Amino acid sequence: MRTRDSSLFFYSAYLLAYAIGWGFTFNLGAHVFGLRDLRWHYVPFFLLPVLNIMFYLRFLKLEQYHPGLAKLSRGLIALSLLLLPSCFLVLSYAHTLATLVIGLFVTLAFVSGIVVWRKGFQPARFFILAFLCLLVPALFILPANIGLIPDLVSNSELWTLMGGTLDGLLLAFALAERINQLEREKDAALLEANRALTLAHTDALTKLGNRQAFERDTERLLSDGALISVDLDGLKRINDLHGHTRGDALLREFAASLSVLPKTVSSYRLGGDEFVILASIADVSVIQSELERIEARLRLEGFPEAGVSFGVATVTETDEG
Repeated sequence: MRTRDSSLFFYSAYLLAYAIGWGFTFNLGAHVFGLRDLRWHYVPFFLLPVLNIMFYLRFLKLEQYHPGLAKLSRGLIALSLLLLPSCFLVLSYAHTLATLVIGLFVTLAFVSGIVVWRKGFQPARFFILAFLCLLVPALFILPANIGLIPDLVSNSELWTLMGGTLDGLLLAFALAERINQLEREKDAALLEANRALTLAHTDALTKLGNRQAFERDTERLLSDGALISVDLDGLKRINDLHGHTRGDALLREFAASLSVLPKTVSSYRLGGDEFVILASIADVSVIQSELERIEARLRLEGFPEAGVSFGVATVTETDEG
């Protein structure tokens, strides 16, 4: 089975926008593709919050863990898209507006990661480290970008690029852990489904297959197969004389005794004192002998009223034709 998570798509789109944005910053667009229109320079940076918020809303399951932060995050998506046209309408303000939006986005993502991690979502720890790599340089670089403080570091673009690269790498680790978690959840769900299916086809008292299991398995009964119908005689008398607790003990003892039959046979309790055994024709004589021994053993084990009667029906290739 394949693990599908839409957060993978938004993570990939975020990395693509990140690469395009920094490609413009280092003039790769101009040198390689001849794109010198500055109006497109800031578009990827306005899209970074949009794509990453779409990623972490799903990755952190933020709607489940903290609906309030999820609502704020969607509001920031709307703000980023609302301010994006500034790249074309008021280019001189685009740098400042992009800086403000990115600052808000990094802070909100970091807070969301901490909140979700503290609520027990373990993959969030890599997410927190990822945004810490963005937040630390952002504390020094973003305020300087809008003139609030003087430049405290040289080559600020390089430091920001390094922080963003570490962010992308750690987010990949976070996604890998999330995928592993999804696989574990899927395996646990399959195990639980198989357990429930087994219980649905098991007689609670004797732990043999029940009527549903018998009906399922008879559909796969091959040619040269045999169906042995067994009645546990004396059960009603024991219930009447000694109570149902003693009768249940007889049923369990008889079911346990069937374990001596060949491993290739399947035993079922249809209800009450009715049992069925599916086997190959070659095993019928062995089963008949064992049922006679089981009857004698039950009487020796304190059930003198008990008896075992049975009949055999066979399926051959001629019958199937």
